[in-house]
Amino acid sequence: MLGLGASLTGGAALSSEFLPTDVGGIQLWLRNNVGLTGDPVSQWDDSSGNSNHASQSSESNRAALSGGGLDFEESEGDHYDLASSISISADTGIACFIVLDIERYDSTQNCFLSSSSSKFMEFQNNDRIRLNYTNDVTTIYFDVANHFTVAGGKMLVTIVRNDSGLHKVYKDGSLLAIDTSSTNAAGAGLTNPTAGAISVVGHRQKATADRQFDGKIYEVIFYNQEVSDSNIALINTFLTDYHSL
Repeated sequence: MLGLGASLTGGAALSSEFLPTDVGGIQLWLRNNVGLTGDPVSQWDDSSGNSNHASQSSESNRAALSGGGLDFEESEGDHYDLASSISISADTGIACFIVLDIERYDSTQNCFLSSSSSKFMEFQNNDRIRLNYTNDVTTIYFDVANHFTVAGGKMLVTIVRNDSGLHKVYKDGSLLAIDTSSTNAAGAGLTNPTAGAISVVGHRQKATADRQFDGKIYEVIFYNQEVSDSNIALINTFLTDYHSL
């Protein structure tokens, strides 16, 4: 099911307009301005076809609706639980696309996806992304600093791992140069093909939750298998065009 309009579902041709669901391995699509219930929002429907909706039963932990997405406040503990956990297998690629606007950092960082204290994805600061798969941490530094500044406004960040464990990071569709001082570095990339999972949006899940995200999340797409460079480019273009990035 790859490419533009070339796939068949139940014998019917897909639309000629590309959608992220045309790419195999999609597990979650929190689509901008689609399937949001209430304000503050109680549920954000999953548009991937997996019915893995993000919901929050406690009104005090719900984020406000903003720009077709969610405005998370760290001080309020805003977060959402997915209907089911998404597994990341060892020696298997992933791709995460997130359109967001970071409002502040502090000592607890900004965790946007997690499953437990040993499995999470976060912006550790304005020039560092930290991925903890299973107590096996990959910290990605960049050759040019200050990519993820609070004053940067809306941006698309794409984090990719292939089946060999090599990572790439894109901002607004452009590939960023990874610094070789990054942990698990191997030349210009990183090798860390260990297992993981995600089941929560907006903080690190543990007995006492921490690393609350502070800012707006406008869209999230997640694949738990390797996605080709050509399809990465198609999804990046789909999102940058839609969000005018």
